[in-house]
Amino acid sequence: MFDLGKILMYKAVIHTFSKESEYPVCSTYEIDHEEELTFEILKRNIEKIHGSSEMKWSSFKENSIVEKMLENLDDDLNLFMEVTKDLSYMIHKNIFENREALTSCDIAFVLFEMDELMYFACIKFNYKDLLVRKLEETRDGSIAMITKSNDLYLSPKSKTEEGFLVHLKFMDIALLDKTYTVKGEKQSFFGDLVLGLSSAMSEKEKLKAFNQVNKRVQEKFIGEDIQQKAHIKKAIADTIVEEGTIEIDKVLDRAFEDDQEVKGIYKEAFKKAKLEKAEIKVGEIMARKFDRQKIITGNGIEISIPVDYYKDTDKIEIISNSDGTITIVVKNIEEYKSV
Repeated sequence: MFDLGKILMYKAVIHTFSKESEYPVCSTYEIDHEEELTFEILKRNIEKIHGSSEMKWSSFKENSIVEKMLENLDDDLNLFMEVTKDLSYMIHKNIFENREALTSCDIAFVLFEMDELMYFACIKFNYKDLLVRKLEETRDGSIAMITKSNDLYLSPKSKTEEGFLVHLKFMDIALLDKTYTVKGEKQSFFGDLVLGLSSAMSEKEKLKAFNQVNKRVQEKFIGEDIQQKAHIKKAIADTIVEEGTIEIDKVLDRAFEDDQEVKGIYKEAFKKAKLEKAEIKVGEIMARKFDRQKIITGNGIEISIPVDYYKDTDKIEIISNSDGTITIVVKNIEEYKSV
């Protein structure tokens, strides 16, 4: 695994892949360094691949052809164009043979340096169907019309969907992939079809698995104990604040200090999900979801309460009544507004 530092762009080229053509259209020359906009866009996409919550750390499987190609490139950087063309024919073979499922695209290949070590990047830009203006010149003047175009379109906020970065010395791979239904089977483009990689879970997948385990255990062993659910959410929120991640061990220690039985059940569930030692990076927006506990009553009333308030009886009190109902009392309200 590697962190991103100062990126020095060394070489770059863009090749074109039309699913209607049998072969890719490979550029003859590298991109000139005077094309500052192109290099800035490529650099931005490298950062987006590495920083995405959907990025997975991956590795080549044994006897990988692509790994051997990149080892040769690491030995001789002048092989850059040759390697990108060989890789392009491998990629295009998959696009052409599975053209009903895959899209046409442009792919940028980049050689860049960080901390005196070389990296190889592959960034896939899928074509999109857009409606554009068509201006047709006639003998008597011009006519403006609307037509459909399928080409490469980027905006400053375009999402980077597919690509990978390779640390050429150690062959660590940061993979951002997309899944397609190819011949009736769900397959990722780079990981499965092109490169044949072994991949760990992305941060997004780990968070999804964490939430699923948490939900299943709560449904089975905690039920509708609002206080306990809020206590678990507070343990998660506090761990995120202190560590910047969800560390499973620390969350369980906080949440179940006095309940070793439920803690053991959670540990076993996370172990089965291969998350028992996980540290899950959580973005700011996702982290906010652990700050509040929502209550929905049988008659449709919804109450969203900060998890910090559940043990503060000056702010909220939950009273269990003898008839099996509960009473929720919200106290000491100084200001309020309806929304």
